[in-house]
Amino acid sequence: MNLKDFFRKYKSNEKKGFTVIEVLAVVVILSITSTAIVSVFMAVHKSVRETGTITSEQYHITQVERFIRNEFQVGSKVEVYDIDPTSFTPDLSLTGRTVLQDDECMVFNQSKKCIYFKKYDEASSTYKLALTVTNVEKVNITICPYDYNAAISGADLDNMPLKLVYEIIATDYSYSGGMILGNTNVGEGQDMTEYASATPQYTAKIVWNQDATNVMNSKCIFFHSEKTEVIEGET
Repeated sequence: MNLKDFFRKYKSNEKKGFTVIEVLAVVVILSITSTAIVSVFMAVHKSVRETGTITSEQYHITQVERFIRNEFQVGSKVEVYDIDPTSFTPDLSLTGRTVLQDDECMVFNQSKKCIYFKKYDEASSTYKLALTVTNVEKVNITICPYDYNAAISGADLDNMPLKLVYEIIATDYSYSGGMILGNTNVGEGQDMTEYASATPQYTAKIVWNQDATNVMNSKCIFFHSEKTEVIEGET
């Protein structure tokens, strides 16, 4: 037997292809592997998506809180008035006050579950929408002398500024904070004179919610936004 016939003999005895058991084993292994890969991919995808949502919400919350702080911290002549239910602007008809350029208001629209910040524009004699906070379920706001305990004890409140503390509860997140209204003095001008006889004095606790019988839903916060004046020659 020559070498060529020898190899031909043993080659003919070799197996051709795979058995059914081997094929099934490979399929099972591939199925397990692919399932694990898909599970990991879906978990990573969900994590990235949730991280993106959280980041977006955090950015939104930060922007709203920054706006509230920036507007109120330079505010003066702070008061709580009734609103005109049609235009959702302050009803000044019984106050004797004339609306001025850059007067602002914070109002709650119960039916739309929105908070509106509006700023008065003398040129058009209308309030321009500055910011809308949507999906609002409940709002708690307290305006009071900055030394609340002193106000409760009946201490002298002369030259004491007001402070504002707020909590806005929306469907998916909430905002909260507080600040001293440095341009105010209790009882001067329009600074909470409507609440001079409150207990404690010059204090208003405002609750906006979805209760149709809540009389506070018809109230708004009205204040003047002080602009920083740039003196020529100064930087």
